[in-house]
Amino acid sequence: MIKLERAPCPDFLTEDKVNELTEKYKNTGESVWNNDHIKVPLSDSSFDKCAYCETDLKHPSTYMEVEHFLPKTYHEDLVVNWENLLPSCKRCNGTKNDDDIQASPIVNPYDTDPRGEFVFDMYCIFGSTELGDNTESTLSLNDEDLFLSRCKIGNHARLELIDIWKTCRSLEKLTGHRRKKLRAVLLGAQTNKPYSAFVSTIVHNSDEYKLVKNLFIEHKIWTTELEELHINSLVLALPLRR
Repeated sequence: MIKLERAPCPDFLTEDKVNELTEKYKNTGESVWNNDHIKVPLSDSSFDKCAYCETDLKHPSTYMEVEHFLPKTYHEDLVVNWENLLPSCKRCNGTKNDDDIQASPIVNPYDTDPRGEFVFDMYCIFGSTELGDNTESTLSLNDEDLFLSRCKIGNHARLELIDIWKTCRSLEKLTGHRRKKLRAVLLGAQTNKPYSAFVSTIVHNSDEYKLVKNLFIEHKIWTTELEELHINSLVLALPLRR
């Protein structure tokens, strides 16, 4: 989970349209939020990822759902309230379901920076606060399928860093090829990539990454682009569990 910025309310959701759709839902129970005028800007605001678990919402096996932070079952007046809507994968939306998050609050990544609520430990995410604990439990953020998906992407980044370091440490002169490989690893830790919080945490806590970075600086091939990717990914990294 990463901190997200809520996009401006789409022009589609005028006061009149909100009232119209809200009344329609109350009278018919129809999914009035299942509309591209709502779904597209929501998905854009999370880089086409689930706001909770960072699963790629454009993957063929994934389906984006409009998630109501305060459940529509108990908050009918908020069914198309922009600040109550999040882009979610089917797993997270179904797992959260109609839990009373007023009684047991969870993290809304548009309002709260997850880095202050979670810690990372062996590809798992744990709460460092009561809010984080509630969120991990309510959304089952360490279930097997999600855990394995994170492991696959995170472990690839880890192995790439090890390979880059093994190769670079024995070379007298570094080439642009190695720089491209490191760039690819850092690109996987950017906000628009699946599970970026986990990948960035792995990268920035890797001894090999630190060694390669220092070596690139020493050989004067650490570029402005690499520095930008470094900084942008660093701010996503979760604290380690102690």
